[in-house]
Amino acid sequence: QGKKGGKKKGSGGKKKTMDDSVALKALLLKPTSGVYHYGPSLIEHCIRSAGLDPVVKLKHDNIDYTLPEASWEDLITSLREEGSRVIENLTSGESGGFILYKPKANDNNEKKK
Repeated sequence: QGKKGGKKKGSGGKKKTMDDSVALKALLLKPTSGVYHYGPSLIEHCIRSAGLDPVVKLKHDNIDYTLPEASWEDLITSLREEGSRVIENLTSGESGGFILYKPKANDNNEKKK
């Protein structure tokens, strides 16, 4: 019985409440979100296009207050329209100005010369 009382004194409760919150961007990067394949940059772009903060902390008990229904609708619209537009531009070759990948091996070869 003495050990049960000892568990109550620990700081485990505080740590658990911190783990209950998740940033909006992190939530959308989970495989179950349906848009995680967009990747972090495009997801953040869509969140910002919807006028939202990607690092806003969401908790189960404050989600309606933090992001009202209208904000969710704006986010869904942005993910559908803006996300699809960017993906289409990237796959069609009309992306002018996007840098998608830069191999680090070239940097090492240039330094050796």
